[in-house]
Amino acid sequence: KIALDAIMNKKHIVMLNVETDVVIGAYLKKLADNAGVIYTGSAGDEPGAVM
Repeated sequence: KIALDAIMNKKHIVMLNVETDVVIGAYLKKLADNAGVIYTGSAGDEPGAVM
């Protein structure tokens, strides 16, 4: 819900949860592309949390 709301409000997304990305990542990526924002993953939870 948060990622979807962010995309709809033109906010870029870095997904830190691999399970979510596996289940609906392709859908969120398509929505992000259509909205003109970036949807990407991080290489694991720790590097993304440190950024």
